[in-house]
Amino acid sequence: MRSICQKHNGILLLCLSLLLVICPHFIQAQNLQHENVENKEKSDFEFTNYFQAPSEKWIFQHLHELGYDTDIDDNAVTCLIWQQEQYKYKKEWYANQVYNHLHQYRNDLARYYEAIHKFTYCQDNGITDVRKHLDQGVCDALELKPPGHEETQQRRNLRYSSEKPNGVGADLRRDFFANSSLSYLSNSKGWIEPLLPQLRHPNLCFHRRGDIETLDALNLDFLVHDFATMCRALKPTSRIVIFDLGASPKFWELESPIWGLLRVLQKFGFKVDHIYAYEKTDGNLREPVEQVYNRVPRHLHAAFHWIHTAVSTEEGHPLNPFTILEEEYRPDDLVFFKMDIGPSHHEEVLAQQLLNSTRLQSLVDHFYWEHKVHVHELSRHWGGQMTGSVKDSLELFAQLREKGVMAHYWV
Repeated sequence: MRSICQKHNGILLLCLSLLLVICPHFIQAQNLQHENVENKEKSDFEFTNYFQAPSEKWIFQHLHELGYDTDIDDNAVTCLIWQQEQYKYKKEWYANQVYNHLHQYRNDLARYYEAIHKFTYCQDNGITDVRKHLDQGVCDALELKPPGHEETQQRRNLRYSSEKPNGVGADLRRDFFANSSLSYLSNSKGWIEPLLPQLRHPNLCFHRRGDIETLDALNLDFLVHDFATMCRALKPTSRIVIFDLGASPKFWELESPIWGLLRVLQKFGFKVDHIYAYEKTDGNLREPVEQVYNRVPRHLHAAFHWIHTAVSTEEGHPLNPFTILEEEYRPDDLVFFKMDIGPSHHEEVLAQQLLNSTRLQSLVDHFYWEHKVHVHELSRHWGGQMTGSVKDSLELFAQLREKGVMAHYWV
């Protein structure tokens, strides 16, 4: 019996010895394999100035599996991650790890816009231009409070008159998006909505077909602006400028979406000094030019420059909007640049000019673009204008954000 036990003990000791020798190598190999996978993901999406929201980061790491790298003959179905808790890849089903996260974000987004609609501080205090009140702490007063947690007017006045800036818009994420998160640009740029593959308001994925779906496709209430941080970057001499490429005041028998953006800026005291509105004569404009000004809000008439011709993509050309931007403006100015001109090739050229120019990146603060890529949910609106994949678009917008441009999708 003793000899048998000794024999078994010897075998056991031998096995343990082998394990001690083999396991470290096995573990090291597994770690190296895992590290290579992570490095492969990071090599494609290695950002130093742009911090992605967790949901956006997960989507970027699964662009291929989610079917967003479609070719020219196929449209990506982008709403499935909002509608299903699993996704299918190579005949296998995988957990949609951002399903709950996305739905929380949709709820948080609604709360954020409820607070925007209720924000009246500038109106209540007669503030039409925040640049005239920068030394009085007005930027702090632009930080939104969640519905039900509004400050009293007395507290607002006290904070406005005495308190100093308290960081880069930390309250926006904490008070509205703590459960879902936002993306973030460093260098005092602030918080921004995550890049999500439907390229529109998430309601687009829940109201299909008909008038409601069309309104969801035109709904700008998915854009997140860090107004307090925007304000803190201003100087009293800063100019606030909008370049509107594709500026038809008449939009599907509805108001042009640009006026919605302008109303929000006005609500927060960002008085626009110049609007460069580019629109050539074609099917988008079937009314006399004088009717254009009838559609422009009266308080913006002095700022409105109607440029009734096509945009040029030639660098340095007088009709390339970037030429005016480089010649007339400086990094201290606050510049909003919206592009929806068609055809898609011209837009791509201008977007690449922005992506490749550090000078332009220092001038353009917010860039809005209806990038018409192969998206199933928007194919009936875009038709033959679609070029490129959702993957191409998400990566391009992320690269712009990495370079300091607050890049947003447009409608």
